[in-house]
Amino acid sequence: MISRSLKFICNIFMEDLSMNSRKVKKFLLVFTMLFTFSVLCSGCMQNDEQAAKAVTQKYFNSVKSGDVDGAIKCFTPAFQEQYAALVAIGGQMSEYFFDMDGSDLLGGLMSYANQNAYKDCKFTADEVSFTNDSHDRATVHVTISGAGGDIPSETSVIVVKYDGKWYIEQ
Repeated sequence: MISRSLKFICNIFMEDLSMNSRKVKKFLLVFTMLFTFSVLCSGCMQNDEQAAKAVTQKYFNSVKSGDVDGAIKCFTPAFQEQYAALVAIGGQMSEYFFDMDGSDLLGGLMSYANQNAYKDCKFTADEVSFTNDSHDRATVHVTISGAGGDIPSETSVIVVKYDGKWYIEQ
C-alpha cells in the first residue's frame, strides 16, 4: 500500500519535469514529516493497546495460577496500598486473638480457591476500547474458554494508565 503511494507520487514528479528541485524537496520534506507523524501516532496507540491487554492478561494468568501477589500488582497503586493495609490489619488481629501470624492467610485461601476454580480455563485479553480522548482509560474484553459451570465465557475489565503504566481499576 505504501509502496504504491510512493510510486504514484514519483510518477507525478517524473511526468512534470517543469517542477524545480526546490519544490520537490519541500514536498518530500512535508510528506516525510506527515508520514513519520502518522507512524509514530499509530505506534503509540498500538503500544497502549498492547500494554492494556498485557496487564489484563497478566492479572488473569496470576489468578489462574493462584499467584495472589502477581494479581494484586496488576491493580492501581492506591488499591495495592489498601490491600497491604488490610493484610497488615488481618495479621495483627490474628496475632492478637489467636497468637499466630495470619497476614498471609487471606492470600493462601485465595490462591487455593482460584487454582481449583480456574485450572481448566484459558483467559484471552482480545479487544481494547478506549473510553476517553486522552487514551488513558480503556475497557479490555476477555474471552474465557474451557470454562464450565458458573464461570462466564467472557468478561471485561477497566484499565487505567497511571504514571505511564497500565493498571486494572478496582
